[in-house]
Amino acid sequence: MTKELIYNALISVPDLEKNMANYNNKPAVFFKTLPNDKYVDWNDSIMFPRIIYSTNWRYNPERKTDGNIEIEIFCTNENHISPEEISKGITEYLSELFLTDNSGTYCIIWDKTESFDIKDTEPSVNGTAVSFDIICFTGQEGNIPCPVWSVNEFIKGIIPESFIIGHEVLPEFVRATDKKPIIYTKVTETNNIKTNYSMAWFENKINVSVISSNIEKANKTASLIAREFSIEKETLMQNGSPYLIFEVKQNLYNYPIITVQLTLTGQYGIMREPEKSIKLNNAYFKNGH
Repeated sequence: MTKELIYNALISVPDLEKNMANYNNKPAVFFKTLPNDKYVDWNDSIMFPRIIYSTNWRYNPERKTDGNIEIEIFCTNENHISPEEISKGITEYLSELFLTDNSGTYCIIWDKTESFDIKDTEPSVNGTAVSFDIICFTGQEGNIPCPVWSVNEFIKGIIPESFIIGHEVLPEFVRATDKKPIIYTKVTETNNIKTNYSMAWFENKINVSVISSNIEKANKTASLIAREFSIEKETLMQNGSPYLIFEVKQNLYNYPIITVQLTLTGQYGIMREPEKSIKLNNAYFKNGH
């Protein structure tokens, strides 16, 4: 996630741009560092309200969170709006919003909001700090033939209006809705179970998360997908070979952004490459030899 992506999301918050001070003809929203108050780029010498944001990343193999965003909002007692009002609009707009750029797809989730004051300033400055957790959704489709691709393609056929992370190009900002759920599939394990002279066989588990605007709708959509997988028992990979589904498990958890609702257990085969032969040039044979 780039700082530009977060900046674009922040200035997309309804009414935020008109409530901010202006710096270099842009909203006074800054990454980590505040420009010097002597700079002429502060339009009309008005420097409040303003926002400073930063990101912190951490490794989390269980995919609970991958980092966090800290947003600090500063206002004075002379402003027409309070930092609490601005933070409310930011929280309502950003929480559970999916952001996508060249580095991947992310979801940001509200964590906490805290107020603070800065002492010995004139006019008096107060502020609000809003923290969001970041969850990263990495692409899972790999080498052809790919079982994840086949699962994604199968789901897209069932719910064509859905957004499937890693399978199609998502908008820069998108939110899951009842009619347009966001779906994420992820491989949790793959094992080579046997290999013979013609092909190698693999068994794997694929998790499917269905994210909607409410948990009831998400579970209903997950149940529809589970039913179709259970009926068909296979999907087709890019080369036309099958991904055979042996088991479909559904978990009715209440927070599909963090947890998964479906687990597929399946098998697929990959043909071995034929042995390369050596072409003989200028080979001659005599009769009788």
